[in-house]
Amino acid sequence: SHDEYQKAADWLMSQTKLRPQVAIICGSGLGTLADTLTGQQAFAYSDIPGFPQSTG
Repeated sequence: SHDEYQKAADWLMSQTKLRPQVAIICGSGLGTLADTLTGQQAFAYSDIPGFPQSTG
């Protein structure tokens, strides 16, 4: 729902002062992609309110 998306967005905004133009959500097998970026910040899915959980 929109409320769940808003909770997730609000939480993410409260965790960093960065306001990126792009976000990358890495699933299984792509986690190392973030290691190639500079200035990256990572959050566990389980920490983000309202964010779908990995079944993985």
